[in-house]
Amino acid sequence: MSFVFFFANAFLAAFLLFQIQPLAGKLIMPTYGGATSVWTACLLFFQVTLLAGYGYAFVLATVCKPRTQIVIHSMLLIGAVVITEKHAWKQVLSFDIPVIDVLLLLSVNIGFSIVLLAATSPLLQTWFHSVHPSTSPYRMYAFSNAGSLLGLISYPFLIEPVFMLGQQVQGWAWGVVLYSILTIPVLWQVAKATRTSGNADANDTRPASKKPSTVQWVWWVSLAACGVSLLLSVTNELSRNIAPVPLMWVLPLMLYLLTFILTFEYEKSYHRGAYSTVYIVLILGLSMRLFFSAMILEVMMLLAVIFVSCMICHGELVRSKPDAKYLTLFYLSISFGGALGGILISVVAPLLFNGYYEFGLSFVTCCMIVLLAYRIDRWATLTEEDRRISKRSTAITFSFVVLALGAIVLFASSSASRGKVIKKRSFFGCVMVRRLNLPTPRLELIHAGTVHGLQAIGEDQKRLPTAYYGPGSGIGLALEYYKNRNREKGINLAAVGLGVGTLSTYLSDGDSIRFYEIDPMIIDLANTEFTFLSDARKRGVNVSTVAGDGRISLQRETEAANQEPYDLIVVDAFSGDSIPSHLLTRECFEIYWSLLSQDGTIAIHTSNNFIDLEPVIRSQQVHQNVEALVVRDLPDNDFELQSHWILLTKNMRMATSENVLKFRNAWEDEDNMIEWTDDYSSLLRILKFW
Repeated sequence: MSFVFFFANAFLAAFLLFQIQPLAGKLIMPTYGGATSVWTACLLFFQVTLLAGYGYAFVLATVCKPRTQIVIHSMLLIGAVVITEKHAWKQVLSFDIPVIDVLLLLSVNIGFSIVLLAATSPLLQTWFHSVHPSTSPYRMYAFSNAGSLLGLISYPFLIEPVFMLGQQVQGWAWGVVLYSILTIPVLWQVAKATRTSGNADANDTRPASKKPSTVQWVWWVSLAACGVSLLLSVTNELSRNIAPVPLMWVLPLMLYLLTFILTFEYEKSYHRGAYSTVYIVLILGLSMRLFFSAMILEVMMLLAVIFVSCMICHGELVRSKPDAKYLTLFYLSISFGGALGGILISVVAPLLFNGYYEFGLSFVTCCMIVLLAYRIDRWATLTEEDRRISKRSTAITFSFVVLALGAIVLFASSSASRGKVIKKRSFFGCVMVRRLNLPTPRLELIHAGTVHGLQAIGEDQKRLPTAYYGPGSGIGLALEYYKNRNREKGINLAAVGLGVGTLSTYLSDGDSIRFYEIDPMIIDLANTEFTFLSDARKRGVNVSTVAGDGRISLQRETEAANQEPYDLIVVDAFSGDSIPSHLLTRECFEIYWSLLSQDGTIAIHTSNNFIDLEPVIRSQQVHQNVEALVVRDLPDNDFELQSHWILLTKNMRMATSENVLKFRNAWEDEDNMIEWTDDYSSLLRILKFW
């Protein structure tokens, strides 16, 4: 029975720790416009707090006596309960560096509780070993990871679709209270064991365990860092190419945790030769993914790679684990490696590279890990002198490999920015401007593999509306209507999402357009590499750009006394498969309607490879009792792309005009409605898997 409280406490702490990860990411995502890097920054935060928690456990277990440990931990638990129950979510001072802002935001709001939850597993294993010295405590780590896995699985499939955000936050807070209560019997057993142990340590006749060497410590750190680097790299790929939603964050993290469970609970589940062979086959298969386009196949390939590679990293960790006496050092090393891997992917890589080169580098590193593992086994058979020579030659060889890989990546990164192609990277993603000569010369803006705008290079064609904004598109038809109405006053237009500024081609002297763009890099490229904005200004169009999240910026305008109503609000932030869901909630639509003129229109660009947004917008049509025009454009020229636009308007003249009447209520399924609010949104029901 004494086992139950240890394992229940470990399970619940891990459940809460990994339940708050997708929840926290969803809470702060709107502030950063749905950027995929928000989740990797969140993962970095949890890796750092895991390190802090394991560091606290290491110091507490090695420096303090058992009774002191009980007193200190009890006081901190009381503090965590008070803070969690009384705390209101706070904003932090912006440093204009999004990664730092995310880390500070999470630290201020949930950092204290997260550190204590993170410290639970190593502390419980240390205390369990003192209460039950004849039983291995390492199995508890597998049980803890099972709690983590359940916490992750339950969020996208049960918690997110069923409960409101406020309910999720409150439920997590009550979970912290329950965790603290379950810790009481654990501490009581530790105190009892301390009182009855007497001189047990002095009478212990077991041989002293060997202290881990520096090489072993470096090995643990390297394995953990490689595992986290692979996790974040694959998560980046899924979020950028599919959608930055909890489901895409949770799937790779679930597999990452599953490998911990398998390797720590069932050591024989890892066979180096078998997993190494499968890993190489998967990498070769993944390199061929350019030849297949099915979303489900790409997801399965990426998830298979993360599972096999993490089985290798964590299997090697288990093979080299120390005696239970040094388990806090072992877990501290793992957490340090995890934090190091997180920093390399979330902070260092965006600074060094202008593309997502860490994706490939992480896989190469895993191959090096396998080769080094075989070399380490060979060292055990060598004499001390031969082992020293082998280690030196191995270090030199691997150093040259690392330098060569770094040089190749840096060369590729710098060469991609020369000549006719510009490639840049920021917190919000990797953006490329490329020149194509076929079928007709043009410049294209590419973000995460999606064309976000293009411009013809020829002098007689460079002012044509292109891409998703052609005359037959939904926005083209809307602008044609407003241009042909009474021209005593110009068109006043707001656009969430800049692209290359193509919308400005429709405007003339006396018209106004304000673009809201969260990525300053996009604003810079639109002004320096494309001429839509500069040409419009020359024609007398009042063109302005606002850096920042579109919803936050529009919200500020509702508070301005002299704000001129907009004729059109264009929401174009969904074509890149990154869905800022806060732009489609009921509360956000209320902002749009409050800023529109009486005969104004909201135009939403919903072209997307993997997400069907029609049910969400259909619900807003019903909620507001407005007209809807669903325009699917299939152009047949070189400069325009297929597009899907939905126009919501209270302007009956526009909705029933001859040019657009056939698009009125042209829903694929008008009975399919899913309303999003600031307190509830889930993409699970609108994902297109095929």
